[in-house]
Amino acid sequence: NEDLSWEELSEANIRMLRDMECHSWAKIRIDMIQNFWIEIESHRWHHSTNESNKHALLVFQGRNACIGTPTAFNLIPISDQQIHEYCDELIDHAKSLEIVKLQQVHSLTSAIIAFSSTALNVPPFLFLSFFFPVHISPTTSYSFLPPWEPHFCHPVVLTLGF
Repeated sequence: NEDLSWEELSEANIRMLRDMECHSWAKIRIDMIQNFWIEIESHRWHHSTNESNKHALLVFQGRNACIGTPTAFNLIPISDQQIHEYCDELIDHAKSLEIVKLQQVHSLTSAIIAFSSTALNVPPFLFLSFFFPVHISPTTSYSFLPPWEPHFCHPVVLTLGF
């Protein structure tokens, strides 16, 4: 399963091989599965510092293209091209998620600026300038800000006395 960690996959592999033996699978089939997992675990990407490479190997073992075909039990050699394709797919997916998150933050920021500039009767471009750190003393009472943490306030807010 591509959603398992490497440790969980290793444990599952050992249990599966043991269960295959207990249920009298043909030795050639057991050896084929064992050799496939040895190849996966000894692949250079298994020890990579790049998490996308490691995950691509997990995806590869989980989606092996041979499953359900006449060559289903011919799992070796491992297709580096297929692993690279899975890695590219994973990276593309991760970048797409980042773009969606950035769009959500941009939309939220735009909404806050629009609301704040209207509520304070201040031009929106002023909200795009720098924010300054403001330390609020324990004696200052701002119900919306915890007094013990540093906060960032916009210069317009400071001059308006908020």
